[in-house]
Amino acid sequence: MLNKKKKSFAEEYLKTGDAITSAIKSGYKSRSYANTLLKDPEINEYMLKYIDNSKIATAQEVLQFLTAIMRGEEWEISVTVKKDTGEKLLTGEPPSLTQRQKAAELLAKRYRLFSEDISDDKGNEAFSVNIKVI
Repeated sequence: MLNKKKKSFAEEYLKTGDAITSAIKSGYKSRSYANTLLKDPEINEYMLKYIDNSKIATAQEVLQFLTAIMRGEEWEISVTVKKDTGEKLLTGEPPSLTQRQKAAELLAKRYRLFSEDISDDKGNEAFSVNIKVI
């Protein structure tokens, strides 16, 4: 059973996602308690009861989203309102090359497609990238 301070920490952390601020607001005097509290099994069990897992993306959803961005399939939609008529217009932009490259990089890291060597065994600086073809 959680004491009052631990329960307060858990509830504040669920709201904010900020462990340090949650610990301080819950009456803990030091910032160093934050990591300890996050590792507490009782607190974790309490928080799991209140987390809606349907709102958390699965690994597959994340990979599909990154793939869609990389391929330029996922667009950023914005709403513009005309001043004179108040008419709302939807406009869309495909991801920029930089955004697509970042998505590709994250996917490549996930699948360990790159390996980097920054120095050789003699301490000489060197850099190489090995790309696996799948």
